Amino acid sequence: MLFWSMNSSKTDRINQLFQLLEQSPDDSFILFAIANEYKGLNDFENASKWFLKLKVKDPGYTGLYFHYGKTLEALHKNIEAKNIYLEGIEMCTVKKDVKNLSELEFLLEDLSDRLESF
Repeated sequence: MLFWSMNSSKTDRINQLFQLLEQSPDDSFILFAIANEYKGLNDFENASKWFLKLKVKDPGYTGLYFHYGKTLEALHKNIEAKNIYLEGIEMCTVKKDVKNLSELEFLLEDLSDRLESF
């Protein structure tokens, strides 16, 4: 269980998450949380690496595709982001995850519109 105060620094939280990961290396949520903490620090390179680890380990973790794609967009890797959105749409369709499916479809359309305008 994660216990930190609102005053904990993001670095402290990442360190706590790494400790939890040592105890539970198969916990997809911990991988997701680590990636999101890096994203919150605008460390998109590390965030991207952790989202990729999660995707390889647990491609059915549908919440990762939104955040992974947005991270790739922040790195100006728009084609990779588009592919992640497409993969996420496929996974959400299979898993019948309507909420994440809708969000990914919106992100894909928005990104596609922006890419066409160049």
